Amino acid sequence: MKYTQNSILALFSLCALIFGAGCEKSEPNPAPDGAGAETADNKQKLVVFTWEDYIDEEVVAQFTEETGVNVEFEYYDNLIQMKALLRSQPDKYDVVVVDDYNLAELIDRKLVREIDSAEIPNVKNIDELYLNRDFDPQNQYSVPYLWGSLLVAYRTDKIADPEQSWNLLMDEQYKGKVALFEDKDDLFTAALLANGYSANTENVEEIRKTGSRLVEAAKSNAPLLTDIDIATEKLVAGEIWATMCYSGDALVLADENENVGCFIPSEGAPLWVDSFAVVRDAHNPQNAMKFIDFMSRGDIAARNAEYLWTATPNKVAMDLLDEEFKGDTTIFPPKELMAKCEFYGLPTPRRERETNQIMKDLIDALRVSVAQNGGSNE
Repeated sequence: MKYTQNSILALFSLCALIFGAGCEKSEPNPAPDGAGAETADNKQKLVVFTWEDYIDEEVVAQFTEETGVNVEFEYYDNLIQMKALLRSQPDKYDVVVVDDYNLAELIDRKLVREIDSAEIPNVKNIDELYLNRDFDPQNQYSVPYLWGSLLVAYRTDKIADPEQSWNLLMDEQYKGKVALFEDKDDLFTAALLANGYSANTENVEEIRKTGSRLVEAAKSNAPLLTDIDIATEKLVAGEIWATMCYSGDALVLADENENVGCFIPSEGAPLWVDSFAVVRDAHNPQNAMKFIDFMSRGDIAARNAEYLWTATPNKVAMDLLDEEFKGDTTIFPPKELMAKCEFYGLPTPRRERETNQIMKDLIDALRVSVAQNGGSNE
């Protein structure tokens, strides 16, 4: 989720516009006549809806060469936009790449269709660790594509020997020089781990203690609360010295900037899984499943993962990866550290209420802190 603190009220309005007042669940619009049916004009076409530069173009070219199906890409800038466009134009796209949390919402709102596993035999290549997660328990709607972690990226010229802990982001000596993600799921899972709790705890006392610590850190440290684009931009510019970051983005930053490093905290990290799903009113559902099956081939998954510097859930691909890439512990955490990491779970309504209130308190505390220090949290 990539939205800024200053646009939170606007996002609530957008949510109400898209999904109905108060963000109540609404039934999907009926498909127009002929929607979802392949025609002569679109039979050799496929539209993939994803982040920009999130699939190796050479891999896509090979798919077209082998199948004769031309792939077109449509890109979203953030997940709010992605859901809005799927809601308003469900017949424009065939395949969507979506994170685990938002996948559950797409399934609930009937914006994606069930997949035919017989059409995707290479799903057998996916490691069971990444299957049957809370967001799609039987993998009826999705096939895992990539996975990674939330971690800490920092300026090596400003923090020479950092504590390998989430606590670095709440250290008073870095007041005004740290960024936290405004996405509450990212923020709270990391903060819970920093406090020694499960990232997916439903224990109200643990959630409130963690929230209190975040609010106190906001009052004393005035961290920047923002999205990954702004956080990484300011990190590269040297305006902040440490930030939360996603593993793939952090590794690219570290490769392109000699003064940027990253680490997975010793307390463990939240783990995310991005998956392929077929859009409800896809014009080319057969091509969509053909594409997902192709991307789930071991050789293709290995090439694509190395291109993106991102971990693959494909167990066949693991045997084909370059040893240096496979040995990078920021991409593939060692077993001891991996045991402390947790996949994002599906929060209960009670946890959502608690974290929403804490998020409001956190933003209020930041406003006061910024005002007192005469700065800006933008």
